[in-house]
Amino acid sequence: MTITEIKGGNKNQKEIIVKTIQFCAERLNLKRRKFNLVVKVKDLTKNEYYGVCSMNHDAKKKEIVIELEKKNTLMEMVRTVCHEMIHCKQYVKKELTEFYDAKKNEWRYFWRGTEWTKKVIASEEGKYDLTKAPWEKEAYGRQMDLALEAFIYNRL
Repeated sequence: MTITEIKGGNKNQKEIIVKTIQFCAERLNLKRRKFNLVVKVKDLTKNEYYGVCSMNHDAKKKEIVIELEKKNTLMEMVRTVCHEMIHCKQYVKKELTEFYDAKKNEWRYFWRGTEWTKKVIASEEGKYDLTKAPWEKEAYGRQMDLALEAFIYNRL
């Protein structure tokens, strides 16, 4: 894994992000995996996200992009980096794959080879709810323990 770029954020945020990414890469067995990681610290408040992780679908690049809310507190930043690094692990180990279906004009998600459609991960109101997806359940389930370990390990 190579952190190729960190865009935005102040010096302190960048230091915390790098330390947390390095810690997570070790814990999630990603250090020896070959992929590039781009981090963008920016305003995500309009979408109400703490962070987002996505795979660059350019076949020539094995690149993952993590976007982080610039107003995250220290705890939110570390927890969010941990959450998004779990998604990195899922992409790199091909537990989670996705592609855009132009005919249906929608993204299709596959978890460990099984497609997860909008119907499967719909909320009771029938709305599309990715928090019900198994990849999100894993990330939410592990993020806090990983963040607390990162705090102790990095003495944040």
